[in-house]
Amino acid sequence: MRRVLPLRWFVSWGAAGVPVVAVMGSAWAGDPWATAVVSYNAGAGVDPNFTDSSAAIGMPTRVNFFGDSVTPFNSPYWYTDVVGIGRGGHLTVRFDTPILNDPNNPYGIDLLIFGNQFYVTDANGRVSGIFDEGGTIELSSDGVTWVTLIGVSPEGGFPTLGWQDIADLQFGSDLGTIPTDFTRPVDPSLSALGLTREELAAAYAGSGGGLGIDIGAWGLSSVSYVRVSNDIDALGTPEIDGFARVTPIPSPGVLAAASFAGVWAGVRRRRR
Repeated sequence: MRRVLPLRWFVSWGAAGVPVVAVMGSAWAGDPWATAVVSYNAGAGVDPNFTDSSAAIGMPTRVNFFGDSVTPFNSPYWYTDVVGIGRGGHLTVRFDTPILNDPNNPYGIDLLIFGNQFYVTDANGRVSGIFDEGGTIELSSDGVTWVTLIGVSPEGGFPTLGWQDIADLQFGSDLGTIPTDFTRPVDPSLSALGLTREELAAAYAGSGGGLGIDIGAWGLSSVSYVRVSNDIDALGTPEIDGFARVTPIPSPGVLAAASFAGVWAGVRRRRR
């Protein structure tokens, strides 16, 4: 059963009699990124330069260290942007504001995980596969009881796209002017295989990518802790860039209130 704190709104009267719409509810409050590292063990097989666990805290990477844009074909790669999880290793992070199983979230997705996976293309520039180094995801509301996501890889989602208007999607040699939204998931029904780079970027529809997780599908109503681990006999060493709580879509009541506020402000201006 979903435990969702409802979104509530009220209208107050600001300067010059202009109404101000406020949205209440914890799903809208606080930092959307993971805010603290609870524990980290690099494990075996990780480059020592990629063991700064703080790289997974805060907003995912939009521009790499050398100034190139992050795209689904040019993933975050520098040690200031990603942290490696080797064989037998793990990373546990905490959200100050819990992730809720919110029915207002796009596609029912509540949590996004960003790694440094990337798409590979064929000779015609069409997506032919994804480079994914595996790993295991666990979720918890209290940091004590954990739920393991079977068959889900932290690098198995949609690779990061930093900007909506990048011209060089293959190498990210230019910087965009329209940032993507790292709290908005890609439509999970999207199949990237066979798409050109440009078609893929357009299909993201303003999202910054990431692996989308519906916590309700795993029997959880809220999550405050996320752990990514790696088997002792694993072949790959996943690298993590960040975690994000999805931003819900305003309910019709909230949108109506905002519309009312805009209309009223226009009426006040005309009267003056």
